[in-house]
Order: sequence, then C-alpha cells, then structure tokens
Amino acid sequence: MTSPAIKLRDAAAIIEQRSDYHGDFRTNMKNTAAFWSRYLGCPITPTNVAVMNCAQKISRMISGGISNADDYDDLIGWAAIAAALNSDDEDEDG
Repeated sequence: MTSPAIKLRDAAAIIEQRSDYHGDFRTNMKNTAAFWSRYLGCPITPTNVAVMNCAQKISRMISGGISNADDYDDLIGWAAIAAALNSDDEDEDG
C-alpha cells in the first residue's frame, strides 16, 4: 500500500526531473505569468499559473474518464509548486 509520504516523494522526483527539461520552475511560472498577463490583459502571478494548472489537471481528470495514477502525481506537483511560489510571495511581503 502506498503512503501519502511516498506520493509526495514521487512528485518531488518528478519536479526535479522536469527541471532538467524545462528549467527552474520559478522562471517558468514567471515567464508564463508574463505571457498570460499580456494575452489576457490582466495581471497573472506565477502562483496563479500553478493554481490554474492544478485546475486544468483536475478538469482533465474529470473529463478524461480514465483513471491515470500519473494525474495525481502531476496534481501534487502543481500544488507543491503553487505552495512554494506562494511562500516566496509571503517572504517578499513580510
């Protein structure tokens, strides 16, 4: 039986692995936020990007109809990225 701690470690490994391909998550979310802000004409933060990616992942899980264990790893990863970015924002504010 898999524990929540194991799933967290799995998601952490995915985040680390993806940084090899996509670069630092903070830079990626900052770049995406800038692009989305220009496209939408309203301010989008890097944290917003990660939270919206969580929402998109949940939407895909609902509409896909097929259970895929990787979906949960991705969702945990996006939530962790959002939490890290939000923590960064709080550190800057406080």
